[in-house]
Amino acid sequence: MGVRRWGRWAVGAALVWAMLVWTMLPGAALGEGAVLHRGNTGAVTSVDPHRAVGHYEAHVLRDLYDGLVIRGPDGGVLPGAAGAWQVSRGGTVYTFRLDPLAAWSDGTAVTAADFVRSLRRAVDPAEGAPHGALLAPIDGAAAILTGAAAPTTLGVAAPDDTTVEITLAAPASYLLDRLTHPIAMPVAADIDGADRPATNGAFRLLEMASAGPLVLARNPHHPVAAEIVLDQVVYHATPDRAAALAAFQTGALHINNDVPVERIGWLLDAMPVEFRRHPWLAVEYYALALDQPPWDDPALRRALWQALNRAALAGEAMGGAAFAADRLVPPGIDWYDAVADDRVAVPAVAAEGDDPAAALIEAFAAAGYGPENPVALDIRVNDVFHHLQVARAVGAMWRPLGVDVSLTVDDTAAHFRHLGEGGAFQVARAGWVADTRDPQAILGLFRCPGDPPLPAPGNPGGYCNPAVDDRLDRAAATRDPAARARLLAEVETLILADMPLLPLFHHASLNLVSTAVTGWQDNVMDVHPSRFLGLDLGE
Repeated sequence: MGVRRWGRWAVGAALVWAMLVWTMLPGAALGEGAVLHRGNTGAVTSVDPHRAVGHYEAHVLRDLYDGLVIRGPDGGVLPGAAGAWQVSRGGTVYTFRLDPLAAWSDGTAVTAADFVRSLRRAVDPAEGAPHGALLAPIDGAAAILTGAAAPTTLGVAAPDDTTVEITLAAPASYLLDRLTHPIAMPVAADIDGADRPATNGAFRLLEMASAGPLVLARNPHHPVAAEIVLDQVVYHATPDRAAALAAFQTGALHINNDVPVERIGWLLDAMPVEFRRHPWLAVEYYALALDQPPWDDPALRRALWQALNRAALAGEAMGGAAFAADRLVPPGIDWYDAVADDRVAVPAVAAEGDDPAAALIEAFAAAGYGPENPVALDIRVNDVFHHLQVARAVGAMWRPLGVDVSLTVDDTAAHFRHLGEGGAFQVARAGWVADTRDPQAILGLFRCPGDPPLPAPGNPGGYCNPAVDDRLDRAAATRDPAARARLLAEVETLILADMPLLPLFHHASLNLVSTAVTGWQDNVMDVHPSRFLGLDLGE
């Protein structure tokens, strides 16, 4: 297998050298020329990475585009269009050197100017990129996103054709991880008018029809095209999980990225090798409207949370597709888990030795509520079966406290559009899939919204605690993992003490993977780029 190495690039004394080497995985040569069929839970309507919204779209975009850095098969960060980078001692200037072989799928060179233009486009409010706020750490991005400054003021520059310089407003030790997100991918200058735009990833777009599969072909101009073993990748929209399972069983699909929740028990028994259930950095929670009495009282919010049997919600209402959440940040980040497991705690409504259920009922009784004088509470939820199951189970768990639950049900797109536009609610189903393998990807959602506020889809209740913001800023500037973990554990403890949201469960990734697929690695990011996969169909 080939190993690509990069020559040394001289750096000044004030800079710290950073360089990684990318290596193809053993066994990748199997199945050369094969066509991999991947099931994807939603139809991809655009291959513009700045328009992407869902996790399923990102699967395709990671095949089509290389950011400056990319996700590897284990979910970690590898060189992408940039083969080397350096970071200033102050942590605010990142200088990337592009691979001299980096090219678009039409054969033209990828230049630093392409990245500058694309990053400016990603934060331009006129473009309306759903995830533009993820680039807020870049100097000037916050003002641009709110319309207070022009995109040309963004802290990105191209000193020459092969050098991209990104200047941050403040140190952000998670930046490299953040730059693997589709929002930081480059786009061709003519992407808005092209049916099949040029892309710079391991694959190029071959066919995209409104009512058919999306077909990708190996990009012959990619720097490691000779080491990419799949000839084509065909993405099939599989919103019907049961139909996708049937297609997988017949061999029509080699991979599907979800399963019917009600079949998880059967899958564990019948397909223990092909069914891949793995912890995922994704959290489900109920957001609360913090300005509405009596839910403006943190003690009552904590009582609501403690009254929930989260193990039952994850195991029964979710059918085993999740794990009960005892804190906000999902497990799976080793350096953080080692600290957070001991340091993160929620102030208990019930004292040690008390009857918890009685103490929670007493807390509501002290506020004037009980079964004879219930308080009304509406849960806004999208119309997916297991989310409705969870909401009904939550209502039953809260009834003994004197909480009378009603449901407002909307389709998924309308539900999240309502929250994103600041629509009214009392309790709303929300959640977040971490865009980086870092606690800040979850905890950073709960910064003060700002004035004017940046888009904050994970914080629809508008929670704000300046002490949280202070520690988030200090953590972002801290490079030592142990010191960062302690600061971020303080952040999580502060948030859970205020309880602006009710953590319910941490999701599991639920993949079906044929035994013929090679190179697959389960990981907490649930990222599996096709460039690292092969297909061994035997003789």
